Amino acid sequence: MSNTINIMENTSTATVTIEELMKENSLLKQEIEELKVKLRWFEEQFRLSRQKMYGRSSEKTNSGEGEQLSFFNEAEKESNAEAAEPAIEEITYKRRKRKGYRRIQRVSACRWL
Repeated sequence: MSNTINIMENTSTATVTIEELMKENSLLKQEIEELKVKLRWFEEQFRLSRQKMYGRSSEKTNSGEGEQLSFFNEAEKESNAEAAEPAIEEITYKRRKRKGYRRIQRVSACRWL
């Protein structure tokens, strides 16, 4: 009889253990998914920081941004392209040469007699 009670206790303990393991398994799976999301976020941040530090530094614009930049070209669009431009005068002048400096020779062996 003690053998049967022992088996029944083992079965109830086994079912409790299985349920606990299933709960723990689901919690661990959920934690793994959260960690994967964090890992993707950190990888993206790392990629963006490397691109910012070592990537292209030119000021190229996307097509959507070009429409906003056309706002600043409004004066060019409204200006008359056929209008005569003023004549450019070239100013000519003669550069002055630097004055030459005469080198003073030192008399090192000057003896007064």
